Amino acid sequence: MTLIPSEIKILGESILSNPEVSDTISFILSPELQEKLFLLKIISFFVCFFLLIFIVYLLKNSSYRNWHYGDDMKEFLSFKPDGFKLIKEYCVSYWRNLIKKLESGSESEYKVAVVYADYLLDYVLKEKGYEGKSLDERLRQIAPAEISNLDALWDAHRTCDKIFHEPLYKLDLTETKKILAVYKKAFQDLGVF
Repeated sequence: MTLIPSEIKILGESILSNPEVSDTISFILSPELQEKLFLLKIISFFVCFFLLIFIVYLLKNSSYRNWHYGDDMKEFLSFKPDGFKLIKEYCVSYWRNLIKKLESGSESEYKVAVVYADYLLDYVLKEKGYEGKSLDERLRQIAPAEISNLDALWDAHRTCDKIFHEPLYKLDLTETKKILAVYKKAFQDLGVF
């Protein structure tokens, strides 16, 4: 059922002509009630004003603004000095998982451990800002003063390449431990461990 405008007007007039509705509206708009509510209006105004100031203060001093505008995410992705702490934590956790592979007693797990150490080195060098398309190119940029065992690191990287390109390459636990010790020393020189 739709109402045409004249019916709405008549309906509105009929509601206002009701004595109870009319008396209620008159009471709400009466000067006596307005005088009684004046103090309540002033108190409400000041409470709202102080709450507004408190909200602005909280927003200014909370981390919500940083999160909302992406400041925290920018810092995380930029890996500045605080960000490098996250890289260290990641690398230490990664290294622990890599070392667990030696407990298996399996030659294939030894190979995987060496390959993972090589991947970790590549990751750290990228995060440290070394340019290049491959780990070989990044290793060429390192000065011997930066990593004390650079020649041994190159040998370890070549062993990793052999693992990839020669499926029958043999690797035992002793050799794996030596290779991983070379990588660990390099990570220590780079400030990761």
